[in-house]
Amino acid sequence: MLGLPIADLTRAEVVDRLVAWAVSPKGPVTAFAVHIGGLSIARDKGFREAMEAADIAYADGVSAVLLARIAGAERIERSPTTDIGWELLRGFLEETGRPARVVAIGGVDGLSAAALRVLEGRGLAQGGIAFHGYHQDWDSVLCEVESHCPDVILVGLGVPLEMVWVQRNLAKLPAALVLTCGGWFGFVAGDEPRAPETLRRLGLEWLFRWRNQPRRLAGRYLRGLACLPLLMAKVLIDRIRGRLDG
Repeated sequence: MLGLPIADLTRAEVVDRLVAWAVSPKGPVTAFAVHIGGLSIARDKGFREAMEAADIAYADGVSAVLLARIAGAERIERSPTTDIGWELLRGFLEETGRPARVVAIGGVDGLSAAALRVLEGRGLAQGGIAFHGYHQDWDSVLCEVESHCPDVILVGLGVPLEMVWVQRNLAKLPAALVLTCGGWFGFVAGDEPRAPETLRRLGLEWLFRWRNQPRRLAGRYLRGLACLPLLMAKVLIDRIRGRLDG
């Protein structure tokens, strides 16, 4: 879809795959979330190369699901990282009988550490280590990450930086599940509230966030709404051309 690989999987299938990789990773395994922010910059070279190299790219937002279905996906479901992050760690605990060793990277100083404390407090992580997302030199951070021997590495640097960062540093990352998570640390730490369950089920959590933080999010969401019709037309044209060529 738009030249980006997106897995045609249900939410449960995405979680099962992430858990399996976290339990028994064969080298660093990368999982990237896709939403309108990424789809709108699909032509960005660095972002595209990172997405193409990912072990899985899954639909985080309702726009990604809509566009994927126009492209021909049949089973795809919205798999918001704000929810499946919890499900991944619970699944790991069920499979191994122990909390995951987690590295959290991203956010302002102290945010990822606060999120990690919440995860540890709920028995879903243990012995974790956290880093803010504004390092000028990542080499020392990467050395600490490797020595920590994590099961899961959470990278919340925002799109497209988090995908590009993972791809750029992949050779220096240990055998673990590497999951991009956007702004999840803020939700986990309680800095940002979740939308009511009804809005979340409908894929309209973005409306709740927009209302709560209009100045910060207005530009992002307006750009997404503006580009969505164009992306829908492009995906539809690509599908029609594919059928004609086939």
